[in-house]
Amino acid sequence: MTKEQFKAYWDYLQSICDIDGDVWMGLFTAFILLRIIGVPLFHWVPLTASESAAYGTAVGAFAYTNKGGKPS
Repeated sequence: MTKEQFKAYWDYLQSICDIDGDVWMGLFTAFILLRIIGVPLFHWVPLTASESAAYGTAVGAFAYTNKGGKPS
C-alpha cells in the first residue's frame, strides 16, 4: 500500500465518523432516554452518577458551543 492509497483510505474512514455535533447529541440523548424509560419497563439498572454527570457535561458543553456570537 502506497502512502497515497493509505491517505485516501484514512480520509475515507474519517469521513464516516465526521457527523455534526447535534447528531451526536441526539444519539446520546436517545440513549439516555432509553436508559431512563427502560428502568420501569424492562427493570434495567438506573443511571449511575457517572452516566448522569457525563450527559450533563455533554449538554452543557453543547449549549456553550451553540450560544451564538458575542453581544455588541
